[in-house]
Formats: sequence, structure tokens, C-alpha cells
Amino acid sequence: MTTLNDFISKFPKVTKKQMYGSQKRLFKFRRRLKKWVKRSGCYVVSSGNTKCLECGKIEYMHRFGCKCMEIGKPHKGVVYGAALNTGAIGGKSKFDPIISESDFISYRDIYQRIKSGDRFIDLSLRKELNESHFKGATQ
Repeated sequence: MTTLNDFISKFPKVTKKQMYGSQKRLFKFRRRLKKWVKRSGCYVVSSGNTKCLECGKIEYMHRFGCKCMEIGKPHKGVVYGAALNTGAIGGKSKFDPIISESDFISYRDIYQRIKSGDRFIDLSLRKELNESHFKGATQ
């Protein structure tokens, strides 16, 4: 029988060079986001959220329903969307959240705003969203 320490010891140790590289990439990404937000018509989103139409609760990660929905009863369901940044981009520390203040926006609204000329960058994908990301989902 193996212990947890034996199991953890099998994983390779992270070198200082790898840690420095990941911190450097995170710093550069945050700096790029701060410049992005200053432009007009450019927004930062974090995709993968859902909003319950019954209770209004916003959850991270896609789900089929909400805890308030009972089996067998008719319910309105959930809306899939993203957290739209409404405040400043997070601090310099790696423990500070990038998005501290946000509002929920549905994928359909994001798609309509992209078609009208707004630009969005997604934190999960770390790239700019365009119409091809929504192909088939909004039709």
C-alpha cells in the first residue's frame, strides 16, 4: 500500500527556471490585458459560466441545471455565458484575480456584439474571440 507522500514524490519537481518562466508569461499576459481594456470597444471575458433563470445564481463551469431545480417539475433552465470584466484588471501578484468585478453576459449577446464590431479576449482560451468560435451554437 502506497502513501500519499510516496505518490506525490513520483512527480517531477518544478525547477526555478520553469517557475520563473511561468511567472513571466503571467506578467506579460496581464500587461497585455491592461492595454487591451484601455482601447475603445475591447473587453475581457472569462467564459464557461451559467446563470439560473429560476433563482438568478451565477455558477462557474457549465452545468445542465441548478440546485434549486427539482426533478419532475417544469423549470426555465440555465443560460450559458461568460463573466464580463467591469472593473480594473487584477494586481501584480499571482494570487490576485485578473477579473475582480464582473457582470454576466450570455454567449448570444457576445456573438451579437462581435458582429456589431466589439472585440473580446477570453481568459480561458487566452485569445481573441471571433464569429468562428460561435459557429453552430447560435444558429
